[in-house]
Amino acid sequence: MRRWALTALGCLALAALGLAGCATEEVADPAAAQAAEDLAWLKENKPILDARRQELQEIRDRLAGKGPAGEEAAAGEEGETAAGEGEAPTPEELEARATVLADEIETLSGELGQRVVSYLNNATIVAGAELTADQQFGIDVKISEDMVIAQEYVDKGGDYGKALEIYRQIRMLDPDHQALNAAVAQAEANRWMTEERFARVKKRMTQDEVRELLGQVMLNNLREYPDRGVVGWFYRKEDGGAAAVFFREKTRGRGDWQVYDANFNAVSRQVLDGGEGEGEES
Repeated sequence: MRRWALTALGCLALAALGLAGCATEEVADPAAAQAAEDLAWLKENKPILDARRQELQEIRDRLAGKGPAGEEAAAGEEGETAAGEGEAPTPEELEARATVLADEIETLSGELGQRVVSYLNNATIVAGAELTADQQFGIDVKISEDMVIAQEYVDKGGDYGKALEIYRQIRMLDPDHQALNAAVAQAEANRWMTEERFARVKKRMTQDEVRELLGQVMLNNLREYPDRGVVGWFYRKEDGGAAAVFFREKTRGRGDWQVYDANFNAVSRQVLDGGEGEGEES
């Protein structure tokens, strides 16, 4: 995970609250020049980064058999490609393009993270004063990039707690930011498994299908039972227990895991990701 998300937040927070600034009168002109350089870079490269992320997601959806809107792609599409014309690319070609895009996104997002922090530290934001359009743009970029990082914690590790920590820290930059507040609400709603959500899991579903319904299980809450050939995914509940989905391979050794049991009350009185107390598995 990239670590620049929270870099210089303390400095930014102090500036926003009018308690301290990151620039001094002695370096006012160099700071303004640096802010202008960073702003120009951000305006040029943020749209490029967003476009590459969108292209990568579309490729991943296609490889997963989904259309751009997340619905299963119709079989027998003729002449459709990622670019919309010519022969359809092979899965191997799509995988190769996805690898290139992922590398480009990682490099570009890393520099963007450093640039936006530099810009905000040098943009002379005054507490209580109305933000300029450029200052608001910088804050919006910072928030949107940290939201991407927070979502990665959810998508890759099922870690809603870490995502909410990031959200709450960047919220100080703009407490009324609509997209951020919506993301916070969604993370809080999905952090704990509910009986209604869990009831959608059915026997013989694949791991991908369960992940689509319930979200990525927190990696610390994944259990393997080699003697029984079983894998359990444990989703925390607000009462401290956990619901569990259990998988077995349809064909031994082929990795085609399917749901064979699901128990909303599988574990009681336990926080699985390192909390205190001993759990009782039903």
